[in-house]
Amino acid sequence: MRDSPHTFIEEVPFYANYVELVRMLGRLGIDPFKSATPYFRISAASVLVMGILLLWTENVWIAAFAGAAQCPTDHDFYGDLRMSDCLTVVIPVYNEGANFRTLWADLVSQIRSRFIAFVVYDFPEDDTIPVARDIVATGENRIRLLQNNKGRGVVGAILTGFNQIEHGPVLVVMADSSDDLSRVEEMLNWYWKGYHIVVGSRYMKGGGIEGGPWVKQALSRLAGLSLYWLRGLPTHDATNAFKIYDRDILRLFPIESRGGFELNLELTVKAYLVGCAIAEVPCCWKDRTYGKSHFKLWAWLPRYMRWYLYAFRPRRRSRFLRDPIVT
Repeated sequence: MRDSPHTFIEEVPFYANYVELVRMLGRLGIDPFKSATPYFRISAASVLVMGILLLWTENVWIAAFAGAAQCPTDHDFYGDLRMSDCLTVVIPVYNEGANFRTLWADLVSQIRSRFIAFVVYDFPEDDTIPVARDIVATGENRIRLLQNNKGRGVVGAILTGFNQIEHGPVLVVMADSSDDLSRVEEMLNWYWKGYHIVVGSRYMKGGGIEGGPWVKQALSRLAGLSLYWLRGLPTHDATNAFKIYDRDILRLFPIESRGGFELNLELTVKAYLVGCAIAEVPCCWKDRTYGKSHFKLWAWLPRYMRWYLYAFRPRRRSRFLRDPIVT
């Protein structure tokens, strides 16, 4: 179970790291409590203590020297929060000036948890930038404007946002206000229980879609439901961009997408294949009110097919993963 400033149930760091060290020694065939000599027991105990201290202080050193972005602090209670206690929202934009005020109002009203938002744009003339700056000028300190440095397009924008933080939950949100932000707190609850990816699912019971091209809907639904029933992915909606990721699990595999929204499917499939725990909550997707969608269905379809077929490879659980707490 992850630490959360919104619960009183917290993992004890020394105990968790102690168990982890004992398990690591067990894989090597070493049991410090059944060893033959007192000398060996003392030596093994010393190794355990040093290992626990190193693991326990790891996040302290990262916070001190990594230079990761920090959640803005308005109250003393949040003054000592690590980045892992703060939700990072990544918002890729492409001339979304007409939508951004509505999106920001929804984010502020729907997300009660502490968060910081990276608004990632491709070019300095993007009309989202002056709107975001106007909001910042009112005293809003949770917005960070950031230029895409990973290649123009939605994939580069999302990866640029991911690279701004070291640890913690990362939520990808589209700037057209199509995502169901009322579900974010429920998604975070599953994250704090230890799930590595939490999907906002349009195709599970309780989810839905309003508007949008029917061909896109049909193909997306077919992909999501077939992966759920035929491959066993624990989500009905692997293609949706509206997900919370644990930042650390995105380092367990290379990210290869360079085109468009097939990135969402790639990350979900690869996380599943290395044994990540995936949960989903129902959400309702609404088609954009203003502006033009940049979703290129036919151009990106072959890339989607690549990751769809990739999902049927054998699973190999990463030894770095922990199981979630199920309540």
